[in-house]
Amino acid sequence: MVELMTKNAIIPVNKYVKEAGGWNFLDQFFRSMFGNEINRQTSSADGDSYALFEATTQLKLMGWPMMPSTPVLYVNMDMFTDAGIEPPNDWQQLVDVAKRMTTPSRKGRGLPDTWTDWIYGATCIPVPLTPWTWSTAIDDFNAGKFPMLYFTTGGISKVKTEANFTWTAKYCPAGTHGFGVNQGGGDFHIFDNVSEEQQDAAWKLVQYLTTPENAALWSAASGYIAVNKGAYDTEIMKIVLQETPQYLVARNQLDYSHPQMMSNNIMAVREALKGNLDELVEEKKSIAEVQADGQAEMVALIGAPSTSTPSNTSSCACPSEGGDRISSASLLGGGACVGLTLELGLGGIVFALFA
Repeated sequence: MVELMTKNAIIPVNKYVKEAGGWNFLDQFFRSMFGNEINRQTSSADGDSYALFEATTQLKLMGWPMMPSTPVLYVNMDMFTDAGIEPPNDWQQLVDVAKRMTTPSRKGRGLPDTWTDWIYGATCIPVPLTPWTWSTAIDDFNAGKFPMLYFTTGGISKVKTEANFTWTAKYCPAGTHGFGVNQGGGDFHIFDNVSEEQQDAAWKLVQYLTTPENAALWSAASGYIAVNKGAYDTEIMKIVLQETPQYLVARNQLDYSHPQMMSNNIMAVREALKGNLDELVEEKKSIAEVQADGQAEMVALIGAPSTSTPSNTSSCACPSEGGDRISSASLLGGGACVGLTLELGLGGIVFALFA
């Protein structure tokens, strides 16, 4: 989103949300999903007012969640049962379990490339890993090549249909301060350089695709979290959850989720972080080298002239489920993303995929 904002390519949807009912309209949705959509240029907006939707506020809702996700830990329960070991619940257990589940022919956990920085937001501790390409990781987990895999909740539907063993999905293991993950997934954004009629049509499409029924259909088919709370009361989701309760893991993990990391020059910063983490996973660098190199590279990039993020960024607060506010402090933007456009002959709408 920040790249699109920098280019003035997208518009805020504040006016549409206000016209639809403001906070009452938002109550249909999981508010914790909106942290990646706020421009984070002010810490204003009172939870008991319509400040978020007033034309005078700097706080803008620059997009709308479409297919939210949180990383989950997929577990081959047959392997664990055979080994007489319980799956891990915290980081130290993860280290111990991964070591015990490691054999001469396999490592104790799979970690796909491309999104190592996303997983890093949930766990920062080294364990015996198998580096895997994103495109094949879920297939290889289904083939029994490793007992645990960090992956997007979008993999659940594939595991459900293809795994021939007993499996489960768990929260990412807890650290010393409890559970915590960064949200990923994909968003809707509306283009700026189209007519108002096209923008209005794009918003109608967003509303249509995020009704309880359509959100349920999307979640059931993909494994991503249904953005609309009402989706979980539909018949299709009741059937899905009865058959595969693992679908609820990522949704419930929203209680411990935070927006994506953002900073000046975020795309370059992310590549520096990801590149060093990849080299750690591939055993090309030591932990100390990764810490030193990654820190130096990222500090240099953050201090460089911005090519990604507006300079007027500080902290903000975004709505949580209870109507309280989640402090986002140093998280300075929305989902780092690029856009895939869908014109539909009506208006410009961009799907921003960032996990």
